[in-house]
Amino acid sequence: MQGSLSLTSPERGGLCLDRALSLAGSNSKAVNPGGEITLGDLALKTRDEIVARTRPSSHACTGSLCKYWVAKWGGRALNEITSLEVVAWATTRKQEKAEATVVRELSFLRQIFRTATRLKIAHQFPCTDHGVRFKKLRRHQWLTYEEQPQLIAGYQATLPDTWQLEWSLADFVLLSGLRRGEQMHLRAEHLDERFIRVPQEGKCGGRLVPMHPRAWEISLQWIRRARDINSEWVFWPEVTRNRLKYGERYALKVWYPAVDASGLPRLQWRDLRRSYASRLLEQDVPVLEVKELLGHTSVEQTLTYCQIQPNKLRRSVLRLS
Repeated sequence: MQGSLSLTSPERGGLCLDRALSLAGSNSKAVNPGGEITLGDLALKTRDEIVARTRPSSHACTGSLCKYWVAKWGGRALNEITSLEVVAWATTRKQEKAEATVVRELSFLRQIFRTATRLKIAHQFPCTDHGVRFKKLRRHQWLTYEEQPQLIAGYQATLPDTWQLEWSLADFVLLSGLRRGEQMHLRAEHLDERFIRVPQEGKCGGRLVPMHPRAWEISLQWIRRARDINSEWVFWPEVTRNRLKYGERYALKVWYPAVDASGLPRLQWRDLRRSYASRLLEQDVPVLEVKELLGHTSVEQTLTYCQIQPNKLRRSVLRLS
């Protein structure tokens, strides 16, 4: 009987989830009226689907989220888990972990139930409005030209001996728009006076980004440093292992102290990339070109990165006759 399928995860052996779902999928009704397909089974399937379509640098995070939910509710049937229970979990979890962590965990749980909905497996959890409320995260910020000297002063205050070298890493992003993971995987062969060839390790590896003259000067400086210590990496050449994790530690040790010392709102490293996009738009670069430079798949995604500065709005108004 299709409604009585009992599954075990591929990692524990037993019936493959995909095969069981295909056997049950011939019925046009919900596959799981008995609730015997567990959350752990769907978590593993969701993890595999996410890994198949995302960059390798995010796979460890996806795996840890999957592992958490398998350990938490992995043995429970999907239709036993209610919205009220999820709200209770989130309320307690926010006391233990940072809200950003809880948001990621909840997002993965929603994706599990979206997988269930797509496969017509019965459940009670609404994927659109789960009833959990969080503080509004300030995720979209920009570094204006007026604020940039303040940030440089923050570098000078926290890194009096090496501030120029460390600031050049941030300045390179303002001139190229690269993601941190893309910047960290640059080798000398990826750089020349005309273009940056984004490496395959990047999220959108293979695209070409025109090289700004000042970015080329910064690149030459770091290429020389890399050659001096016989490193294949251009930026942060002394780090040979766990480079992506080091990027996070670098932000904690260097970036955030400099931002705090500058007195600016707490900018994130990715806000440099948003600032790059906004500065291009301010120079009347078409949004489709900005999209290609950033490596986005849609204009809508690019628009969320951009902010129109007041000076540009004023110039637009002054064009009126």
